[in-house]
Amino acid sequence: VDPATTRLVQTGTMSASRVVTIPYAMMGRPLTVVDESGSVTGTNTLVLTRQGSDTINGATTYTLNAAYDQCTIVPNGNAKWSVAVP
Repeated sequence: VDPATTRLVQTGTMSASRVVTIPYAMMGRPLTVVDESGSVTGTNTLVLTRQGSDTINGATTYTLNAAYDQCTIVPNGNAKWSVAVP
């Protein structure tokens, strides 16, 4: 994910789970992640994973697991991401 971009949209049809590594929280920009194609499922998930020792709501990953699922994650500027819109 490019830290200069504030929106990541999954538009292709998913036939397997995908892992997306988000930038360091110190980069300072919120990110919105959207399953625009509606192909995310409980089996074909879209998993956000951290850089280094950053956390996402206190965990190492955050998973989208339903069609058209989306979230906005907000950095605190120092190693923590918070999910603002589940």
